[in-house]
Amino acid sequence: MDFLGLEELEFMKKILFFINTLHGGGAEKVLVDLVNNMDPEKYRITVQTLIDAGAHKKLLKDHIHYKAILKNAKLSKWVIKLMPAKLVYNLFVKDKYDYEVAFLEGYPTRVIAKSTNKNAKRIAWLHTDLLRFPDSENAFTRYFTEKAAYQKFDRIVCVSNSVKESLIKKYDIAGSKISTVYNVVDDEQIRVKANQTENMIERPDGPLIVSVGRLIAQKGYDRLLRIHKSLMDDGLQHTLWIVGEGEKRPELEAYIQENNLQNVLLLGFQNNPYVYMAKADLFVSSSVAEGFSTVITESVVLGVPVLSTNTAGACEPVEAPRCGIVVNTESELCCAIKKVLSDPSEFEKLKVKLADSRAFFKKQRLVKQAEKVFSD
Repeated sequence: MDFLGLEELEFMKKILFFINTLHGGGAEKVLVDLVNNMDPEKYRITVQTLIDAGAHKKLLKDHIHYKAILKNAKLSKWVIKLMPAKLVYNLFVKDKYDYEVAFLEGYPTRVIAKSTNKNAKRIAWLHTDLLRFPDSENAFTRYFTEKAAYQKFDRIVCVSNSVKESLIKKYDIAGSKISTVYNVVDDEQIRVKANQTENMIERPDGPLIVSVGRLIAQKGYDRLLRIHKSLMDDGLQHTLWIVGEGEKRPELEAYIQENNLQNVLLLGFQNNPYVYMAKADLFVSSSVAEGFSTVITESVVLGVPVLSTNTAGACEPVEAPRCGIVVNTESELCCAIKKVLSDPSEFEKLKVKLADSRAFFKKQRLVKQAEKVFSD
């Protein structure tokens, strides 16, 4: 940014993106991909986190200003519990921005809703179906407090039409100030990373199923393991790789050991999940709730067919354009995987459907869509 003079800086839009951390979650990765690809000659971007942590922090480009409130994650619980959101805003946000974005539901939304900058446009960026997965209410004292917070925003961005519909239904927010903006994915960088081979484990013989996500209840990996066991019991040999880390790991490991599932690997968090995804014959999303599944989009970019449960945002990237199969229940997901594993030609049919879908997820198109949010 040093090449810009004061005159140019004055005309640039100053944008704050506020989020809890830059850990390895989907929304965090989406934020990094978005700010890294927005026009640096039009926008001065600051990313501020509650906690100074996360692997994605290192991925921010040099022109993105980063700052954090806390170095110690343990203190965050006390800040959230004891400090009024308005006080947190006044003490730690401080700088003046043209746009202030709460890039995640829950605590970031609570803080930015209390903004005292009368000249800033407040934007809430919603990633989750609040009806199916209402955890964000925990950051507020009750239902009406969260509803009141959303009503204070000038604009609300939802990552899928399904998320938008749930928000309107739950909180009766005026649809005129809500827009749908699909998550930005860096399709070019995804393909480059997918071709890297450093530290890559050998691909097994036979069909390979891959899933990527945090090991939390929302992702439904308990049912994916049950499905895997059922298919193996039926003689349908295949390997399952799960990339991600989280609180449910001990439970998942216990299930794997109890049932002697030798061809399942919990690969933990990976800085480059794309090398694993690219080797898959099939990507499976077993989530209970999603806003918009970024990993489904990334699978489409890599040409890997998708089977997914019918979560809020799954149908939009998968079925329109058509890139895979969406099912409603655990048993339906099991039957769909069984059909594909039983007939290798099904893999090829799904791959054919992917051919015309990649243009839909071009980085340039998605970034332009997101930048329109900051046009008055």
